Amino acid sequence: MKKIFSKVNNELLHMVYDTNIIEKNRIDLIGSENFLQCALVKNSDVGYKYRPHFHNSNKVNYEKMQTQETWFVLSGSVKVYHYDINGELLNVEILKRGGLNITLKGGHTLEILQKNTLIMEHKNGPYLGFDKDKTLL
Repeated sequence: MKKIFSKVNNELLHMVYDTNIIEKNRIDLIGSENFLQCALVKNSDVGYKYRPHFHNSNKVNYEKMQTQETWFVLSGSVKVYHYDINGELLNVEILKRGGLNITLKGGHTLEILQKNTLIMEHKNGPYLGFDKDKTLL
């Protein structure tokens, strides 16, 4: 796991994981104070069944303060650019199959490196459209 911190205020902005290397049964990747929750779960116990449940979103008042996002590389490869909260380029990573990028704050973009690359993206919503939701660097 690699953590990328802001040069402006030393806040954690981005994280990069290789999910091909998982040594524990569960790794909570993001602290519970964040809007987006993400964990890696590995279980080799065939037949194990997780307890059925609902999430109490109708009983909790969630306020969206910011958007957080993950990119998971299912196939192919990408180059991810991580930016600080002031727009300065902080880090560049190449992610291949199994690579996971998490952005909590700061800017980011990616460049496709292989034909037919497939990425799964997750972020909290609602999405209000490009003009309201994004600021270009």
